[in-house]
Amino acid sequence: MFTFKRTAYLDNNATTPLSSDVINVMDQVLKKHFGNPSSLHQLGYNAANLITSARKHIASAINSQQENIFFTSTASEANNQVLHSLVEAFDIQSQKLKIISSPIEHMSIIATLSALKNKGVIVEYLKVNTNGQVDIKAAEAQIDDNTGLVCCMLANNEIGSIQHIEVLAKIAKKHNALILSDCVQALGKIPINVEELNLDYATFSAHKVHGPKGIGAIYVKSGAPFHSLIKGGGQESGLRAGTESTHNIVGFGQACLAIPHLLKKASMTLQLKMSLKEKLISMNKGITFNAEHQNTLNNTLSITIPNVDKQSLIAFLDHHNICISTDSACCSHTTSASHVLIAIGLNEKKINETIRVSLSTQTTEKEIEYFITKLQHFFDTCAQKNITLISPQNLDDAFLRTKDHYLLDIRSQFERLLMKSMPNSHECHVFNAQPIIRTFDKNDKLILVCSSGMKAMIFAYQLSRAGFQHIHVLAGGLLAWRKAHKQTHQKMNK
Repeated sequence: MFTFKRTAYLDNNATTPLSSDVINVMDQVLKKHFGNPSSLHQLGYNAANLITSARKHIASAINSQQENIFFTSTASEANNQVLHSLVEAFDIQSQKLKIISSPIEHMSIIATLSALKNKGVIVEYLKVNTNGQVDIKAAEAQIDDNTGLVCCMLANNEIGSIQHIEVLAKIAKKHNALILSDCVQALGKIPINVEELNLDYATFSAHKVHGPKGIGAIYVKSGAPFHSLIKGGGQESGLRAGTESTHNIVGFGQACLAIPHLLKKASMTLQLKMSLKEKLISMNKGITFNAEHQNTLNNTLSITIPNVDKQSLIAFLDHHNICISTDSACCSHTTSASHVLIAIGLNEKKINETIRVSLSTQTTEKEIEYFITKLQHFFDTCAQKNITLISPQNLDDAFLRTKDHYLLDIRSQFERLLMKSMPNSHECHVFNAQPIIRTFDKNDKLILVCSSGMKAMIFAYQLSRAGFQHIHVLAGGLLAWRKAHKQTHQKMNK
């Protein structure tokens, strides 16, 4: 017998579902316009013309000229290309390049700046307040004539803060510094005019506006330093080698045609967000909201729920087909705390209690109601005694040698190749676990282990539903255990 399960997709800052128009146009390109855009025949010309049209659509969406738009595989690549272009433009051996950035940038900026710092680039960070907004007065004092570039995203992906980019740009220009703004999360949610914002560089990604993954774009102001990151052929005016992904580019262009429609519906998304916020407050669980002020994206809520482990909550919701996240999807498989939440002043406890809900114009009131219903269900049942978290510190050598528990490693074979299992653990991928599970008594003590703790928690709820009474999950997974027991881990890998 089949049972209907409602779904609620509330993780739109991670990615958005493809629109039907994008699917249709990409399908036509894949079927009929498969030619290489660089080929000197009709199929090639057709593909090249489609790319030109898409470039115009994207340029129009941000008030740019089409010759200032360059395609990349992702916005992360775009951010890397801009930063490395600046390094190439400056002789950092004789002329020090100083880059000033906000501390809440996407990791493609943060990680690249960290690498460039090791090569001699001077990197400084601006101050942000508890709402995640740059302190403009402090920025005026920090940005000086030695500054080569200022990096500041237009809207933050985790907490939704919108920055006063035009003000920062004015300060940067006063000192002849260039400015880069990661506009990935802002596109389709707030109006973007690169001329009015006075940007030298802006980066974008299709899959945040109901377009395909695997395609990004850079706006480069005429005259701004810009060099190729990927060497090879002469595609993208010689600035990005590699055969163009025509279907993805066309999908991006089609998605940008819908941006005026998305902006018109932004007020409806805000109403849904405010409705969700009111329902959360009415639960009276001490719930608070981070960076929730007027200058915030209409679709984003960063929510701190006291005394709730975020991994347990996300696993519970996932079991009920509700998709939310903790922070940036790019960082979801790491055990390090969100640099964004740290920057706005949250301590480790609050960070571990913080989730992100991000809506879209496709989100419905029914999805919000379903989320609230299941969240209340979690509060009502999370006190159940049959699922508990085990600290990595508690799984020491003595514990692992005892036989009063059953340690079940539910990772895939590929994951085990990357990281060995713990001593005395039984290896079984979660999708093939049922035959083994049938051999257990419902009162057996089971300890579930995966890489980060998330998959184990999801599986724990399935076991709980099946009637198992003593389910334990290794908090933080093997990544956390490896840090807590370095010597044991080193012995395993000898």
